[in-house]
Amino acid sequence: MAVWFLCNQESFCLVANLFGMPKKSTARYCILQVCHAMATKLRDSYIRWPDSQQCEIISAEFEMKSGFSGMIGCIDGTHIL
Repeated sequence: MAVWFLCNQESFCLVANLFGMPKKSTARYCILQVCHAMATKLRDSYIRWPDSQQCEIISAEFEMKSGFSGMIGCIDGTHIL
């Protein structure tokens, strides 16, 4: 149910009905619990901040490619300074 919710743009109410949940609040609670578990338990496996030496290397490469200085990356076109 949580994977469905994250992959689609459906409301809690529609997802609750789709998965036979009695209330949308139950579906919301379950989905948020799964998201919280993923965020707290799995984040270190997928999100890693570079150390200072890696930041310098990444910043230099990013500047060569994009022309922006002092950056180490971007997400969905948003600059991270």
